[in-house]
Amino acid sequence: MQNKWKFFCLTLLFLLLSPCLTFALRIEFDSKKDIADWELGPNATAKVANGKLELKCAGGDTGIYFGDPKWTDYKMEVHARKLAGPYFHLFTRVQKPAADFYFMEVSYNSHTNSVFMVKGGASKEITGGPRPKRPESKDDKGGDAYTIIFEVKGETIKTYIDGKL
Repeated sequence: MQNKWKFFCLTLLFLLLSPCLTFALRIEFDSKKDIADWELGPNATAKVANGKLELKCAGGDTGIYFGDPKWTDYKMEVHARKLAGPYFHLFTRVQKPAADFYFMEVSYNSHTNSVFMVKGGASKEITGGPRPKRPESKDDKGGDAYTIIFEVKGETIKTYIDGKL
């Protein structure tokens, strides 16, 4: 009888605390089997090398389709290296068809960062205030390297580049 009482108390405690728990998704890559069933967008290739996902996109807006439109709180952290071109984008919360999503732009034309919302294929900048300056970040392998974080809590979106909001 005492074990049933403990079980009941633990269950009640779990139910009371469960709304306070945070869910995090971390994907570590050990082999190409880890991404075998992922759906890639047009002109995208992906491979696993040295425990990291290497995604290459041959022009256009493309990438990996994942996630759930019902997600309300999540954090996506990406270590990205830019090798060529006037800008690059980090897309998040993309669902197929890719008509509704958010993306962050790192621009080498205006030397700024910005955040956009796309609904039904029409984009709207939602940066909120003046665009922050693009950080100078050089990679020892060539190109520029950034740690980009896209954090969503309910209706609030925060983006970070190299730890700066």
